[in-house]
Amino acid sequence: MDRINVLDNSNNRRNLFTKELLAETNDSELQEIVKNASEELNSPIALVSLVLDQVQFFKAHIGLPPVLAEARGTHRDVSFCQFVVKDGEAF
Repeated sequence: MDRINVLDNSNNRRNLFTKELLAETNDSELQEIVKNASEELNSPIALVSLVLDQVQFFKAHIGLPPVLAEARGTHRDVSFCQFVVKDGEAF
């Protein structure tokens, strides 16, 4: 699989991610939002991912394959989320 990196590794982005935000405890409110989004948009998969320096971290998700749900993330350079963050527009 090709690996792509469209984002720089800026300190500005890195400083936005606090320890509390990255805590792996389940965020029930965010999980409910993801569940509602999946239902409203009739989408089998919905998630909130945080695009870090090396990985995208799934903060809340529904419908992911078991291996991704357990891992709670992927390498950033194989994600399409980096393009959304880069452009700041709907993808």
